[in-house]
Amino acid sequence: MESKSDFSDTRKIKKTQTNKTVRKDNMLINDLTKMEKIVASRSDLGWVGWDVVRYKRGNSAQFNKNGVIWKGQWHHASVFLITELGWKIPSSVIDANV
Repeated sequence: MESKSDFSDTRKIKKTQTNKTVRKDNMLINDLTKMEKIVASRSDLGWVGWDVVRYKRGNSAQFNKNGVIWKGQWHHASVFLITELGWKIPSSVIDANV
């Protein structure tokens, strides 16, 4: 039997279409210069004020509450809000070369 302490992990667990469990790790970026390098290195990232937005092209985006027109096409937008600690970004977004 699992106790509550087993779920105190900050990582989120996500089920994929193949029903495999995948851990989604988040990284905390608290340096503006580093975040600017990350955004500059990825063509799917952009700024909205101090927040970072990841755009993912999708045909259903126009019907989604997170759908936005970006560069003339519909995209799903995931917003990473800045907090007093910095930006909490999924590790899959951060390029290892930055």
